Amino acid sequence: MHNGATPTPCGLKALYREALASGRLEPDAAQEECVDVLDAFGRDATQQTSHSTLGLRVTIRRRAIRSAPGRGLYLLGEVGRGKTMLMDLFFDSLDFRQKRRVHFHEFMQEILKALNSPQLRQKRYDDPLAELAWRIALHNRVLCFDEFQLNDMSDAVVNLRIIDLLLTAGVHIVMTSNTHPDALLQHNRQAQTTIRPLITRIMAHVRVITLAAQRDYRRARDMAENAWRVPPDAESREIFSRIFREVSPSEPSRAQLQIGSRQFPIACSGDGVARCQFTELCSVMSGTAEFIALAARYPVVMIESIPQLSPDRYDEALRFIRLIDVLYENGTRLYASSDVWPKDLYPAGENVTAFQRTISRLEEMRSRSWHDRPGISMSQG
Repeated sequence: MHNGATPTPCGLKALYREALASGRLEPDAAQEECVDVLDAFGRDATQQTSHSTLGLRVTIRRRAIRSAPGRGLYLLGEVGRGKTMLMDLFFDSLDFRQKRRVHFHEFMQEILKALNSPQLRQKRYDDPLAELAWRIALHNRVLCFDEFQLNDMSDAVVNLRIIDLLLTAGVHIVMTSNTHPDALLQHNRQAQTTIRPLITRIMAHVRVITLAAQRDYRRARDMAENAWRVPPDAESREIFSRIFREVSPSEPSRAQLQIGSRQFPIACSGDGVARCQFTELCSVMSGTAEFIALAARYPVVMIESIPQLSPDRYDEALRFIRLIDVLYENGTRLYASSDVWPKDLYPAGENVTAFQRTISRLEEMRSRSWHDRPGISMSQG
């Protein structure tokens, strides 16, 4: 994850040209247009004056946007077009420390955990979420959220309110997403009456930029041997056992991941590698917190017997989407066996569009370049 520890005193356009010259990126007119917008946005953020503590509290309590529209950028585009790459370059180009780049799911896990913390509850704030927004705004002039999405009503109001409060506080926010703001939870009638006013308020201060690149840069790569096995048969199991032994010098054993006050079992654990069945990860009551703990402990993860998914198994599909998001964000080396290839994992039905990002990411995660380098390499995904 990126943080504000080591600012890079170099403009975004210069970083982009350097990446082109080195061959890490390929010329793309649509990406270059977005670079121009992000570069101007970064200059505005750089010129922003810091807030006084009292002034920031008053601003948040009064819910008054402190500036003209333009505190937010919503980078919209299909999967694999380079949204994350551009946002990361933008982040690295900011020559100050008061910034943070984080996957949106992970950020919201932090917010939910903080809202339930004894420290916040004991204070009995009139609006705990406003208190959290104030604390975040004190230390961040810019926040970059990768993969902004609203998946269900239970979290949508909290998600939108924290964005609204941070914009109110004058924080510059960049979000990447595959979904247009008008299409967020569009199939949920209750959502349209409950959250639409919040979305409208937020988008009055956010500019939507569409990255209209034609190519999915994650696809058409050289694939690493045995990174994705079809079918999950005895041969696949034997190959994964061999890879496990190569990664871990210790014998496999059971382990428990500690998530707050609860534990999440890993049936086959080694030094730096976890070997799991799909059902152990996605057919139980697991979520982003469990997957973050998994990725933090194991740089190599094996997932066996991934089935073809469909709308009648959407709870499992949604957990799988979140699992892959977390593993991708952490640069996890993934080995998987499945009934089908990634492109056929969720072939049809409602929510098929939401699965396209997962398929694109799986294509990159089974590539030779992903497996040959530690962490996430500079790619156009």
